[in-house]
Amino acid sequence: MTDADLLLGYLDERSFLGGDFALDRAAAGLAVARLAERLARAPEDLEGWTMLGRSYTFLERYADAAESYGRALALKPGDLDLSAAYGEALTVANNGIVPPRAREAFDTVLRAKPDDFRA
Repeated sequence: MTDADLLLGYLDERSFLGGDFALDRAAAGLAVARLAERLARAPEDLEGWTMLGRSYTFLERYADAAESYGRALALKPGDLDLSAAYGEALTVANNGIVPPRAREAFDTVLRAKPDDFRA
């Protein structure tokens, strides 16, 4: 399961986990704000930046997601999952048009895994 599954409509946020759990955007927004505040004090937290990127993607805040994934990539350059997520967020934030930074991120993924569907 990826963030793209939710964005593409393969997952219904109202019936997550087989209908046993509904995703609450308001509660998620509060949790994301707290995470962002924590990361302001701990900017070297790779896992935190990755989580923040995923969270912003869920909240459809794609430019913020791209910024967060970019911070994570700065901490772990060349990471394929982060590169793909960064490229996806940049592209969605740019109304589906792949900007140069997204193309660079996708190229990083394709050089290592030419059959990776995310790039």
